[in-house]
Amino acid sequence: MNASLHCLVIILILSNVNVSLQFVVDYMSGNLGEKYEGAVSIRKKNIYVFTNPVYFNHSEAVIVEVRGNASLAFPLVVVIQQQKTVSSLTLPIKSEDRQKIYAIASNFLCYDDQSLSNFSVSLLTSSLTPVNYTLYPKILHGFLLRLDKDQRLLASPTQPAVYSFQFPTNVDTVLVKAESKMSACSIVSIQGTKCPVFDLESNVEFTGHFQTMRHKSGIVVKKENFPINKFYIVVVVLFTNQRCRSGKNNQNPFRDDVFRGANSHGYSSSRNTQRLKEVKLKVVKIPSENEYFTPILVPIFVFLSFYFIAAVVILFQKKFLKKQIYSGSTSTSAQEGENLVTTENLTSSNYGSVVVSEGKTEQLSTAVEQNVDDINEEDAVDFDFLADVEQDKDVYRLKKYLFLSDLSRKTRKRLHKKYNLYQWYLMIIAVFYTLPVVQLVFTYQRVLNASGDQDICYYNFYCSRPLGALSSFNNVYSNIGYIMLGVLFFILVWRRDGLHPIENVEQRTGIPHHYGIFYALGLSLIMEGILSACYHVCPSYTNFQFDTSFMYIIASLIIIQLYSTRHPDLAAKPHVVFAILAAIIIIAVSGVVFKSYVFWAIFCFVLISFSVYTTTQMYYMGRIRFSFQEMRRLILFLKLDLFSCPMYKDRMVLLLLANTVNWGLAINGIVNEPKDFASYLLAILIVNGLIYLLFYVFMKLRNKERISCLVAVCSFFTLACWIASLSFFMQGLTSWRKSPAYSRENNKDCFILSFYDYHDIWHFLSAISLFCSLMILLTLNDDLEDTPREKYAYFSVERNMFKCQYIIMFVIKFS
Repeated sequence: MNASLHCLVIILILSNVNVSLQFVVDYMSGNLGEKYEGAVSIRKKNIYVFTNPVYFNHSEAVIVEVRGNASLAFPLVVVIQQQKTVSSLTLPIKSEDRQKIYAIASNFLCYDDQSLSNFSVSLLTSSLTPVNYTLYPKILHGFLLRLDKDQRLLASPTQPAVYSFQFPTNVDTVLVKAESKMSACSIVSIQGTKCPVFDLESNVEFTGHFQTMRHKSGIVVKKENFPINKFYIVVVVLFTNQRCRSGKNNQNPFRDDVFRGANSHGYSSSRNTQRLKEVKLKVVKIPSENEYFTPILVPIFVFLSFYFIAAVVILFQKKFLKKQIYSGSTSTSAQEGENLVTTENLTSSNYGSVVVSEGKTEQLSTAVEQNVDDINEEDAVDFDFLADVEQDKDVYRLKKYLFLSDLSRKTRKRLHKKYNLYQWYLMIIAVFYTLPVVQLVFTYQRVLNASGDQDICYYNFYCSRPLGALSSFNNVYSNIGYIMLGVLFFILVWRRDGLHPIENVEQRTGIPHHYGIFYALGLSLIMEGILSACYHVCPSYTNFQFDTSFMYIIASLIIIQLYSTRHPDLAAKPHVVFAILAAIIIIAVSGVVFKSYVFWAIFCFVLISFSVYTTTQMYYMGRIRFSFQEMRRLILFLKLDLFSCPMYKDRMVLLLLANTVNWGLAINGIVNEPKDFASYLLAILIVNGLIYLLFYVFMKLRNKERISCLVAVCSFFTLACWIASLSFFMQGLTSWRKSPAYSRENNKDCFILSFYDYHDIWHFLSAISLFCSLMILLTLNDDLEDTPREKYAYFSVERNMFKCQYIIMFVIKFS
């Protein structure tokens, strides 16, 4: 009974409320360009009808601006109804960080010649108290952008800016450039729909192509992607700057400054509390795909000129300079060689012991001096496998005055197989490394094209030249220099390999010719071009290592080749070398992913330990062993070289210099913690290679060996190219270490042929520099081609300075 009574009372109350709350709808006619003020409540709804017979051309549009004093609990709802579309907005609008409330907003009317001047605006609210408003429908003049004309606009989080562009008949591709001096984070969107989407920042990312923008933005637009030859440009200012600092959807997990504030690497929040952003828009014509013919052919002809120069040099050497390049009087050399052999070679008459006295030397057993290259492959047994010749290695490798003949005693066939493994191992690595890379980067490119999110890839958008599915074809194509010059170097090595018949081996003259590492260097140069091109398909923080992986290999192989030139018997085994390179790649990736003070401490310790171990092996020619059984021997070595006169002065100087540099780089890393660890590690390898090359050239001159004119010319040209290329590289047009919006601030226009930017020039010049560097390495010892190996040093000669000649006898006695 009580429940029925309660229901009856509620029904009566509601019926009385419905009677009292009479709903009033006011219809009013309006005119564009006039402001209207009024008030609405739950009892009153206002509708403005605009039926002005106004003629609109394509350079004009209509924007409806509304201001109100409604509360968040009972907002003001504005519904704009056109003939074919309906849109709405609510006031007030609260920012994402909940720190600011906006009481003004605007809406753009879809452009339609038949309905643009016939629309209605309805204003209503659920508030019991009246809500005041101001309605201002206005005409936007200059709505249609003109080619190469600046257009300035103002935008805010609740008042997006919308403009359009119509392709002229003779223009196929344009670049939309947006620039601003204000740092408020915004989104620039290119849309081809009939009605642009600009619902603040919620839906603008799901239509067309878009970028986050701080100070710069650039989007390439092709006519073929817009059937009506027209597109909209929408600029939406975001409520906060967090998106531009972190990247949001494309957040870089390898940056430690993602969530930092104003004092983090130059990132600063906008101080514009109103977040009103002034932007300068400009649409410029760029070359279409049909105009790429000349920019594509020019690099091909430039690099083909190197083929022509190489052919001319080869013919010139063959006809006129062959005797001069490979010169040397045989009789004079023989006489000098006899003097060197009789006065400087420390020898032994047997394998078991050696007797050395000051001013006297003995002849080496003829059994060791015999030509082992004539032995059949089946019968060729390297003395490395014999336990009873360990002392023989001490005799040859640890005596004071070493010559190349002492370090080139292994059979040619065995060494030839060993060096050839470098190229075959590298080919296998290249195939298995490259295929997943190609699949990955082209997947990124397809995702970018499908989603329209241009924050995925770090291009120089001001000089981005698309071709087909590639967004920045110029950055990909500019790597052709590495490939063409790598093929040329491969051909030159193959030619030299065929010019050294077995007779030279039998005569034991010149540097032992094993071209496996040179073939690997040529292949590495080609692969550097291919992987750099893959990286530039979609440069980002997830694939940056593709661009430098083979640079690690090139730098390491250069060091190994320099060492094996004078130490052919001691060259590292290929599988050990590539295992170390794999470890270097792992360290490079780990240094980016797990970068911390602990990692730098571990890296510092590993680098110093590896430097000490490697230099010790180089100093003692591989005759030192870090084991308990060899402890007495190791202590004796250290006693004689560290606490007495060093036996090998030149080697000591080089290795002390290398250790000083590496220790300094390791300590600098742990103190300063550089941001780009991968580049820092590459710099360590390059610096070590440069030190070794300078030492090698210095020792050639010190031992009165000649530097050929070809090597001298290549050296000066290489130095000039490296300086020029590094100057272009330091321009820093993009940086994956920053967020996409911050990276674009360094974007610049094309530098050459309206097609190539500074980074493309870096590709061209660095390819030339690497090629010339490899040519220097290939031709550096041409002056020794006809010189017997017993007549020049391996670069460790210090004559008549100290009396340390008893070391071999002591070593063999105590070992």
